[in-house]
Amino acid sequence: MQQWQDKYLAPQVGKKKFSFKKVKHIIVDFFVLLIHSLSPHEFPKEPPEKLPKIKSKNYNEIYNICKDMYSSSNERIDSLEDKAIKLVSFITILFTLISFAFLNIASIGVKYILLASMVLLLLAILISFRCVNIKSRQSMFLPSIYDFESFEQPVENFKLNNFSEKMLQAAVFNQNVADNTADILKSTRNLLFLSICSIVIAFLIGAFSYKSQTKMTVVKIENPVSVSLLEQEIIESNKTLESISNSLININDLNQSKIHELSQQIKESEKRYSEIASKISEMEKKIDTTSTED
Repeated sequence: MQQWQDKYLAPQVGKKKFSFKKVKHIIVDFFVLLIHSLSPHEFPKEPPEKLPKIKSKNYNEIYNICKDMYSSSNERIDSLEDKAIKLVSFITILFTLISFAFLNIASIGVKYILLASMVLLLLAILISFRCVNIKSRQSMFLPSIYDFESFEQPVENFKLNNFSEKMLQAAVFNQNVADNTADILKSTRNLLFLSICSIVIAFLIGAFSYKSQTKMTVVKIENPVSVSLLEQEIIESNKTLESISNSLININDLNQSKIHELSQQIKESEKRYSEIASKISEMEKKIDTTSTED
């Protein structure tokens, strides 16, 4: 007996069978979106035909419905821009981590894989910037209320149904812009997925090849005689170094003693020169006195 859940609730989402056609379609879709995201885009176009005019007299209800559709289209574009900004920040952090690993990895093969992932991340960043600050959306402004083309001066042509129709046309246009932005953002996610897969592969291949990991080096000494000879040479070299240091100390002591002797001689010579100078001054005084008496 069926339960009420089986009758009145939607069934659970089932699994889809694996098929190579589906994989081929995913690969083709990936390259199509990638080329579309990297190529320059023309300005979005209007629909080939405009929607028929609204003839209902429930002006307020129609206005509210059209306003909700217009607001939802703008909110969808805003949410896509927020997702793009978050993706850019996440990809930037991931790129810095991979750059650090690229500089400190030893394996050349792992470096090539990390370089490929860095290229994919750079492409993802460039594509994500195309989803930020979208200016091709339509907005309701003065031309929706005034007629600037038919007359020299702007003339008011505001009618609630006409304004609702313009909001509906703008909602259709903005939904087209949002669809294009979503496709570009999907291409960014695909590149990010490929980059993460390549990073995981590189990590599994070169998990133990970082430069920070030091390897133990074992030195085997097969001839013990050579070790004893080395010890003797080291002891002799230490003795020679000690003798050199002692000789340097002795030289310093001799130099200091000689400097002391020279300083004493200089002091004695200064005393002698002072005595001679005093005698010369006395002789000059005597000569002056004799000259005055004459």
